[in-house]
Amino acid sequence: MAEASHLQNSMIYYAPWIILIVIIVAQYLHYSFFGPKVKNKEGTEDIFWWSIKERIIHLILMLTFLIIVITGLILTVSPEKAQSGIMLLIRNMHAIGPIFAITAFLMLILWIRFAIFKKYDFTWFRHLGGYLGYKGELKSGKFNAGQKLWFWIAIIFGAALVISGVRIETLEIGPSRDSAVLGHLISASIMLAMLLVHMYMSIFVVKGTLSSIFTGKKNKETAQKLHSEAPEFKK
Repeated sequence: MAEASHLQNSMIYYAPWIILIVIIVAQYLHYSFFGPKVKNKEGTEDIFWWSIKERIIHLILMLTFLIIVITGLILTVSPEKAQSGIMLLIRNMHAIGPIFAITAFLMLILWIRFAIFKKYDFTWFRHLGGYLGYKGELKSGKFNAGQKLWFWIAIIFGAALVISGVRIETLEIGPSRDSAVLGHLISASIMLAMLLVHMYMSIFVVKGTLSSIFTGKKNKETAQKLHSEAPEFKK
């Protein structure tokens, strides 16, 4: 998120910070009212869920995107100072986009088969995945409907983020560059919003999800309850 000339003085330039604050407050309120959906392991048996290849790709994607998010937020504070000192270092770190792009493409190839929406996903959306108190059965595949939505947002707006970032770095200051900055900010804001939701769900709402991206294993009973249509349960 580099310089934005007159856009720096508009509200859109600070959209990522506004979204960050609003979503964190919303998550605090959600947790206060509803708490975690899965609190503890529901059984002692684990099931192998993610391959080593999937875990490595996810880990690289997660780390590169976190670097992009953190450095991008810093750059929105003082973009005009990004030509020297620590801010130049931060700007150079923010240019990790190509690694993110390559890893996202690998993720697309690896997981697209799990990200195709099915009829039962619309029922999941209608009840917001049960995260607002619904107790009925909701079918999901290896990815639930929310994860599928995050997957496609990551692919589509991740691509927009990389393309607009390249344009920002190659265009001279002017209307075209301002359009690229605007597209970059909008894409970044949407990506940030979904990332915060994804992290909140993984760490606080469905306990055990975070550890599964390192171990590759999920609790079998919990996984069967939340992902009853996954290939692992159709063998």
